[in-house]
Amino acid sequence: MMRRILILMMICVVGLIFPRTTQAIGPIIDSSNVFDLTLMEIFDTDSPVYSLAWTPDNSTVVFGMANGNIGQETWTSASITLPQMIGGHSDIVQGVAVSGDGNFVYSGSMDGTVRVWDITSGVQLLAPGISEPTGSTPLMVLSVAAHPIEWNWVAYASGRPAVNSPVRQAYWDILGGGGLPSLEGHTNFVFDIAFDPSGNYVATGAADASVRVYGAYLGGLISNDNTSHTRRVRAVAFDRSGANLASVGEDRAVWIRPVLSPGEPALIDILPDSSSGNWATAVDFSFYGDLLAVGDGMGTLRIYQIPSSTVPTPMLLVEIQAHTDQLHDLAFSPDGTMLATAGFDNTVKLWNVGAILGDPPVLPTESAAGLCPGAPPSQVEVGIRARVTYTDGTQLRVRRSPGGSRYAAMDEGTEFDIIGGPACANGYTWWEIQTDDGIRGWSAEGDSESYFMEPVSSSSGTSGASISGTVWHDICNGLGGDGCIGLPDGSWLADGFRASVEPVISGVTVQLGLNRCAAFTPAGSAITASDGSYTFTGLEAGTYCVYVISTTPQNSSVLIPGTWSYPIAYRNNEVAYAEVTVGTGETITDIDFGWDFQFSP
Repeated sequence: MMRRILILMMICVVGLIFPRTTQAIGPIIDSSNVFDLTLMEIFDTDSPVYSLAWTPDNSTVVFGMANGNIGQETWTSASITLPQMIGGHSDIVQGVAVSGDGNFVYSGSMDGTVRVWDITSGVQLLAPGISEPTGSTPLMVLSVAAHPIEWNWVAYASGRPAVNSPVRQAYWDILGGGGLPSLEGHTNFVFDIAFDPSGNYVATGAADASVRVYGAYLGGLISNDNTSHTRRVRAVAFDRSGANLASVGEDRAVWIRPVLSPGEPALIDILPDSSSGNWATAVDFSFYGDLLAVGDGMGTLRIYQIPSSTVPTPMLLVEIQAHTDQLHDLAFSPDGTMLATAGFDNTVKLWNVGAILGDPPVLPTESAAGLCPGAPPSQVEVGIRARVTYTDGTQLRVRRSPGGSRYAAMDEGTEFDIIGGPACANGYTWWEIQTDDGIRGWSAEGDSESYFMEPVSSSSGTSGASISGTVWHDICNGLGGDGCIGLPDGSWLADGFRASVEPVISGVTVQLGLNRCAAFTPAGSAITASDGSYTFTGLEAGTYCVYVISTTPQNSSVLIPGTWSYPIAYRNNEVAYAEVTVGTGETITDIDFGWDFQFSP
């Protein structure tokens, strides 16, 4: 039985300054401001709430409870009754997540199982890619995470006490899980897992007091912070840019750290030890990454201003008793305007945080002609590097939203990335920008007389390098004849050399990663043409990982059953990859992949 309570309560708190320094990662809030936090609604539940997640459209909160059930509530209409998800678990639902397309709910429980649900009907679905627990020692699932882009990709942390506890990844709707890698290395329970917004990386926090980051696609370990926390890590969270990772734990410490760029972890706060059982339980970044919300075992909600290049110390903006018992989970809504908190006091609460964030984010819009009235034709676009054009000392202002309040400025010549837009406001074309030192917001491109920003010349970046190759059918008749090599178990495999008579394979998705194969960022994909060829062009000089995963939904229909014969392959021979370094303007044409079909196609 759930009861919805609508309540409006305004909480005003003046920022308090803590003398600690951290990495500059977000916009600036003036310490002279007074901050407002509004309690919008309270949803009463019939059991303590352990976990929650938002739907991508910001309309609904899904939550897992101690009685094994999953509930969902919408704040948009009091007349809508959404289905609960009942009967799938026999113990506490420690983790819930919503798929990137908003159609499915994933739940993980202390009973050791992961379930998949249809969010509209509340019906449990068959999930052949997720294996059931085996063995006599109890297995517990403490967290689940949904890939932000691939709708059928789920990760879940399952383990037993004081043993290696891998994070499993699976395509839940494909028998066997589709061959996604497990994330190995923790020596005790993994309490929390999170994908970065791009889906390229997975962060984990565990009872072994470590915070790890893995490559999601190949499973390689990117980083391992095992020195910041001194006790169990309870929660981890990426900011919206994916550049920074926060963690909290039973040592009451709140940390942030850069994910890939150089820099040491930075301590934001150590919570008061008001009780021997108090610890930090939950953490999440705001929409812009400038605020950090933290929950604790006493039900207290704290919101911090993250330091920036001009405000070198963190500020405690909000400290309130949000729940009368442990605040076990929290999450900002995808659009950044609300914060949901889950408590052991049998409530889920929604808070309006617009007053803290300043002007609400504005979705990019364009006029019918593709230009903003009164603004010059655009010469920048999303994904490029740009710089401030002023030469007289004038600064380019950075605002929280198109035409909104100013919070930062960039000096002449400052370079930045265009990450969003365009949007029209006040006669200007606005672009969402991010600087190398973490300033993020909206800036105008120019007026009727001059441009305020311009693209960085392509001569300083793009080299025009290319990588290409062919996927071919490497033939072995299985009888040890030409084109075969013998394996230790007495079987035969194609020899990995391409003969002129061997056919090509079209329709295979080849993927490109930026950086070495042990720690890359996916940078694109290509599908082999009728002649079996693929090409990646316009590449900057550097090292790339070219790889093919045979068990993805796209490739399995083309390649399965069979095995890779060339080049290097791993993960039960499901992934073939080549590490390639190209120079400026260099063309490499021989990155080929050989596939030995179990049966000739």
